[in-house]
Amino acid sequence: MGVERQPKINLSRSLSLQAYQQLLGALGEPSIHIERLQFWKDKAGAADNARLLTAQNQARVYLAPQDWVVELRTSLLGQFRNGADFKLIAKEVLRTRSHASGWSYRYQPIPKEKLEAVVLDGNRLLFVLPAQFAMLAEGDPRRYRQAIEYSLKVYGQFHLGEAMCYADDPFPGYNRITLPQPKPRNWQPLVVQAPTHGDSGDELPYWLITQRDFAKV
Repeated sequence: MGVERQPKINLSRSLSLQAYQQLLGALGEPSIHIERLQFWKDKAGAADNARLLTAQNQARVYLAPQDWVVELRTSLLGQFRNGADFKLIAKEVLRTRSHASGWSYRYQPIPKEKLEAVVLDGNRLLFVLPAQFAMLAEGDPRRYRQAIEYSLKVYGQFHLGEAMCYADDPFPGYNRITLPQPKPRNWQPLVVQAPTHGDSGDELPYWLITQRDFAKV
């Protein structure tokens, strides 16, 4: 009887773990907001600006007005280790168009954040990423010969719990959850993979993909 019941027990545990992961995915579904630093500062409250300034002074880093702010929101923020288990992959996109041609695109990956995981409150934290493409000055004649617009595309993945596995753990998998979770109808087990430069779509399992609309600044 024990031999016959074991597959059923394993299946039951697997389904329970999947349901648990999907529940946490729904409760703590993260979202990302992207904005230029100068505009983020203008809209942010005094407390948020003060926390950013404190983090900047502690890191001893210069933040330029055109740098990018990536603000993460999730109701499970308190369960993370202050950004230690966050993965952010970002690339800045520049597109140009002259009067005689269509849009031309250039992509520049951002290898490292200028400022990592600044906690704003119980639900929000931000990263500051360096701008990759120089912005033309107001009087630069190139601004009138072609249209120039900028965007930032961010891939985010977030891990809850410990990465360590224990041999005698009766409930393996429950201590390590990855967000965002795929939607129930598209659910699949986690496969460790990072986005590549060729991933141009807006859906990739276990990755939150956000792109700011193209703008002149």
